[in-house]
Amino acid sequence: MEQEKSKFKFEGYKISHSELNLSESSSDCTKFSIGIKAKANVKDNHFYLKLDATVANEDNSVFANVIMTGEFVFDKDISKDMLGGLFCANAPAIMFPYIRSYISTLTALS
Repeated sequence: MEQEKSKFKFEGYKISHSELNLSESSSDCTKFSIGIKAKANVKDNHFYLKLDATVANEDNSVFANVIMTGEFVFDKDISKDMLGGLFCANAPAIMFPYIRSYISTLTALS
């Protein structure tokens, strides 16, 4: 029995920018904010999603910024309605754990 191939597939990611600032005068504040900006680009049957994620505490004594671009491949026979959902919801959800893990590793090793 042959397994059906996915019509929307994550090919991988590339980190184009990584920044970490840990101030020596860091305060004891424990409130952090997370900001994510997204830009998308479609070429042929490839979907590219650039996520710009920033994590910082209130006084910016801890600041991390990562820009990651993920590549997805999709079948041309997928309906536009389904593609919209895959692009807007699934693609960021697939990529977010990679950004989270990268920032976590970066801060743990520092």
